[in-house]
This record gives sequence, C-alpha cells and structure tokens, in this order.
Amino acid sequence: MKRTMTRRCRRTDGGFTLLEIIIAFSIFSVMFLALMGGVASSYSNVMNSGDRTVAIKEAQIVLNTIRLARDQGTAVPAGIVAAFPVGPLNPPRTTLPNEVVTITYANTAVSPLTVTVRVQWSTAEGRVYSETLTSILSTT
Repeated sequence: MKRTMTRRCRRTDGGFTLLEIIIAFSIFSVMFLALMGGVASSYSNVMNSGDRTVAIKEAQIVLNTIRLARDQGTAVPAGIVAAFPVGPLNPPRTTLPNEVVTITYANTAVSPLTVTVRVQWSTAEGRVYSETLTSILSTT
C-alpha cells in the first residue's frame, strides 16, 4: 500500500500577510496625516507671527511720529489731536495686505493724552487680524 504524504502549509518564509501590510499602511497613513496637519499649522503660525511683527512695527512708527511732533513743539493734547485726527491714518500705510491704521484718543481734553494706534489687516484667506498699541503722551 502506498502511503500518500499530505503537505501542510507552514509559514516558514518569514514574510508578511496582506492583512498585516494593510494594517501597517493604515497606521502609517494616519500618523503621516497628523504630522502634515501639524506642519501646516506651524507654517500658518510662522506666517501670522511675521505679519503681527510688521503690524506692531507699523503702530510703533505712527506713535513715534506723534512723539516727534510733540518733541518739536506741538501742543499736547490740542495740537496732537489736530495734527493726527481720530480715524484712519491719512495717507494710509500699505505694508500689510488691506492694512488700515486707526488712531484714537481716550480723552482729548486732558493732559497726559492717551493715544491708541490700531493696525488691522486681512490675509488672502479672508481672516482679519489686528494689533493695538497704546501710549501716554505728556508735555515735554
């Protein structure tokens, strides 16, 4: 009588199954997407901080111009308020996209004069940002 040998499949080749590869690829994909989301967010924050730095510099320029006028003899508060009226700066500054620089005063009848400069701009995506600086001007 002839004996038939049955072959049993044994996993001796050390390879991966298709299911293991699909699971590993899925885990890698989720981790990669999370990483890319973080990179995109970081890039957006870097660009936004650069615009914020420019906006603060713009406000400082306006405040320094007002201080220079005071130092050159413009009366506080009446002369400053007349030389730099409340509202958008004229001529407008155009360093940032859609930039509007606005000057306001807390009380124009008393000295020291509290001056607030607000810089507002918008990004290409339509987000509106603003930075505000306040300074107190007294007579020299």
